[in-house]
This record gives sequence, structure tokens and C-alpha cells, in this order.
Amino acid sequence: MSGATEHSVVVAKAEARQESRARLESMPVAVREEGSRRIVAGVRAQPIWREAKRVLLFAPIQLEPDVRGLCEVGMKEGKQICLPRWDGREYVAAWMKRGWADCVAGQFGILEPCSDGETLSLNPLDLVLVPGIAWTRCGLRLGRGKGYYDRLLAATGGIHCGVAFDEQVVAELPFEAHDVRVEFLFTPSGCWRCRSAQAD
Repeated sequence: MSGATEHSVVVAKAEARQESRARLESMPVAVREEGSRRIVAGVRAQPIWREAKRVLLFAPIQLEPDVRGLCEVGMKEGKQICLPRWDGREYVAAWMKRGWADCVAGQFGILEPCSDGETLSLNPLDLVLVPGIAWTRCGLRLGRGKGYYDRLLAATGGIHCGVAFDEQVVAELPFEAHDVRVEFLFTPSGCWRCRSAQAD
């Protein structure tokens, strides 16, 4: 990839992030809350959730779908629920033994399990729920630009599932070789198999 091409992709990604954030900011709070409830219900209805034993969730930040309810539900179902935790170099999977009570604000102000909590190997994970700024139905993700989640996803096993509001799904996105695709995408409208772009 030439320098000019790399620069054009960076610019295109920045523009796509700005456009997606504007759509999210225009959503009423009640619409985001209802969308989050529908996403949580949709995730719970899927076999990939019911069959998963070890799940990596994410702590939502402003404007992201709120999937925190899946932690308590998953723990009651006997699942090991983890969150990403910054270890000073990269993100690792940290076990939430007591749920959100285990969590503190981490390096980037995002909730993560306390530093003395147990970590799990990334490869035995069964299901990884992934946040993003924007998505396509073929599984492309636009993150926040630091590359931390791409590196985490590249190291994890299991099924990778994007989580988004319908307003975040676009026809196409600029991408680079290191960008990791997901196999499924959960939105308030349903669950999409990204490789076939067909709704379940």
C-alpha cells in the first residue's frame, strides 16, 4: 500500500467516524435504551450465546449499546464472564467473578476488572462481543483508531460478534489489512451472519 493510499484510508476512516458519531448523538436517549434492551434480548436468544461457556463482554462507553445486563444473566447461567483489561501493553481477558462489583475505571477511563483479578487465556473464549463506531453487514468494523481491539480480536479464539445500533450500520467502510472482521452482527433489528449478509 502506498503512502498516499494509506493517508487516504486514514482520512476516510476519520470522516466515517465523524458521520457515525453524529448519527449516534442525534438518537434520543430513550431510543438508545430501547435499542440496548432489544440487543440484549436478541443475544440471549441466539444459540451462540446459549452454548458459550466463556464470554468476553465490553464495558459500554458513551453512545455505545448497553450490554451490561448480559453479565448478570451469563453468571446466573454458569458462564465465565470476562472484560478486556489493560495490562500496560495490551488488552487481556479478565474474569468478572463478582460481576460489575469487581470493576474500576481503567487506563482509558473504561470499566475493567481490578488489576488483582484472574486473567483467562484468550484462545478458549467461546464468544466475544465487540463494540465499534460503525459496521457493515459483511462484518467490517470501524474502531476508535488506536488498533487495540483489532489486536485483541486477532489473538482471541471463539466467535466474534459485533454489537451496534442500526444507525451504525453502513453500506461500506474503508479498511486496511490489519482490520479484523466479525462473524456476526447484533443490532436491535436482529442477528446477521456477516459472511452471507443474511438475517437470522
